Amino acid sequence: MLLVGVILTPEQQAEVKTIMQSHRQAIESLRQQLDTQREQLMTRLTSPGQVSLADLAPLEQESAQTDAQLRQEMLKAAVEVRAVLTPDQLAKAAANQQKLAQIHGEMRDVMGPLPPPPDAP
Repeated sequence: MLLVGVILTPEQQAEVKTIMQSHRQAIESLRQQLDTQREQLMTRLTSPGQVSLADLAPLEQESAQTDAQLRQEMLKAAVEVRAVLTPDQLAKAAANQQKLAQIHGEMRDVMGPLPPPPDAP
C-alpha cells in the first residue's frame, strides 16, 4: 500500500523489485504456514467430539506467532522500500494514504454497521 499512486523511476523500480524478491520467499513460507495452522484450527473446531479452549490454545498461539512473524517480515520490506523514496514521493504516498482512509471511512458511513450474526438454530 505504500506505493499506491507513487511514480517510481526505472532505477527505483529495479531496487523495489530486488527488495521484494529478497523478502518473497520468507513471506510466502509464512503465509503457507499460517494457512496450514488456520486449517488445522478449523479442522479441530469442526471435528466430532468435545473441544475446549485448552485444546485450541497451542494452535492459536502458534498461529499468532506466525502471523506476527509475517507482519514483521512485511514491515521490514516496507521500511526498505520506504528508504528508496524521495521526500516528494513519500509525501505523495502519505497523501494517498489519507485519501484512502477517507474513502474507507465514507464507505463505512454509507454501509452502516455490520448486521448482527444470525441466531444459532
